[in-house]
Amino acid sequence: PLTRFIFMSLLFAGGVVLLMVPVSSQHSSLLEASPSAALFASPEIAQESKPSQAPSPPRISAGAAYVYDAASDEILFQKNSDMPLGIASITKVMTAITALERVGEDEFVEISREAVAMEGSEGELRIGEHVTLGGLVTLMLVDSSNDAAAAIAEHVGRLYGGFTFEETQEIFTRFMNEKAREMGLTHTRFENPTGLDADENAGILS
Repeated sequence: PLTRFIFMSLLFAGGVVLLMVPVSSQHSSLLEASPSAALFASPEIAQESKPSQAPSPPRISAGAAYVYDAASDEILFQKNSDMPLGIASITKVMTAITALERVGEDEFVEISREAVAMEGSEGELRIGEHVTLGGLVTLMLVDSSNDAAAAIAEHVGRLYGGFTFEETQEIFTRFMNEKAREMGLTHTRFENPTGLDADENAGILS
């Protein structure tokens, strides 16, 4: 048994030595022609043989784009990120934030004729009905209801001294811009709570 153990140990040692012997140049061609030649190639050589090519940026047809990874706090892609652009109904996100900070979501809001007459998405609100602020916020964000946005702004604006419908919209819009500054959105300006405007400048980035 001891002799057999010594014999097996020599075979194993010889195998290790054989694997560690460098391949001569006259035999390298045979290895390259062999199907198992890749097994003898070092990782460094194999890696160098692959062409290194940086990924090309995505091609998009949009005039501007911005991709941000919140987990790593890293900007992954941007195109014309400083270009002034109207944000349309995204404005309603700030409308919701501003309203919910000043009025409880269970408070009832009376729907006025002016709110129902708002241009764009109606939301099927009726003049004189009472809807909770939370219900109007849901209707505004899910259905993009301009009626709901105007009703929210009118209600909050009246609580802070607005008399006419136009005054309530101006007061609420001022609150929206104050909140934008508080959040560090120094290049954001809102012109109304709906995102609609005749000159398409509501919620513009400047």
